[in-house]
Amino acid sequence: MELVDETYIVRLKPPEIGVQVVAASRAEIHGDHIALLNSKGQLVALFLLDIVESWSVVKPAERLLNTA
Repeated sequence: MELVDETYIVRLKPPEIGVQVVAASRAEIHGDHIALLNSKGQLVALFLLDIVESWSVVKPAERLLNTA
């Protein structure tokens, strides 16, 4: 099965950083970090878990609504 890149929303605790949008196929926890990887297994984003409030995947229908 081929992995497809999706849109991840990463909400950070420091208000000056806010929200990061990342295209990735999966999220993995490695020690004190969350690593977001693309469909080729390449690292596209790395966040220290201490500053991450939450992360989620935007579903395709939500992406269509948000682009209108």
